[in-house]
Amino acid sequence: MRCMYCEEGGPDLIRIRKVKRHTLYLHRDQTYPGRCILAAEQHIKKLTDLTAEEYTQLCREMYTAAVILNRLFSPDKINYAILGDCSEHLHIHIVPKYKEKKNWGYLFEMNEEHPVLLENEAYEAVRQRIIKELEREEAAL
Repeated sequence: MRCMYCEEGGPDLIRIRKVKRHTLYLHRDQTYPGRCILAAEQHIKKLTDLTAEEYTQLCREMYTAAVILNRLFSPDKINYAILGDCSEHLHIHIVPKYKEKKNWGYLFEMNEEHPVLLENEAYEAVRQRIIKELEREEAAL
């Protein structure tokens, strides 16, 4: 079985860049502006396959992504989801939510019937903004 994360993403993902031990992707469906996925660098099936140190690193990277998404998109809340039913590669959905937008108070839609798709230039602009903020965060350490 092919793994989209081992193959550097899939049709729904745009690679932003590697962050320490994981890769951050921008999801093509921007129904929730800023929606990203943080995927383990290695093909790890579940959270409990990580060592305590690896788990701590994953949480740090998720936190850094959330700080950046808060700064860039000003969501009212961020949803985090680790599911694994359809993909056996450990990854975290990081989904900014907005009170006046779709599904406030409910789980975000994983596969929107009418996804919000952007032009390639718009994806690249978001990607570059996130990269700039990642570099800023790394420089502050």
